[in-house]
Amino acid sequence: MPEKLREKLEPIKNVFSNVFGSIWSVIKSPLNLLMEKLEDFINGFIGGINGISSGVDWAISSIGDLFGQD
Repeated sequence: MPEKLREKLEPIKNVFSNVFGSIWSVIKSPLNLLMEKLEDFINGFIGGINGISSGVDWAISSIGDLFGQD
């Protein structure tokens, strides 16, 4: 009995799978693009902070060298 029921429900499962699979395909591309742009923004922000930190380290090191500090 369960095998016959499974065979009868298979077309319904396929319809739902196709409909929601298609919807997901439409949503997935813009969502991936959004996530990629967010990742780029965060990486750029971190790179900017690292650049500022590097500049501060260089300035402090230069002042230390000026006064004979290591």
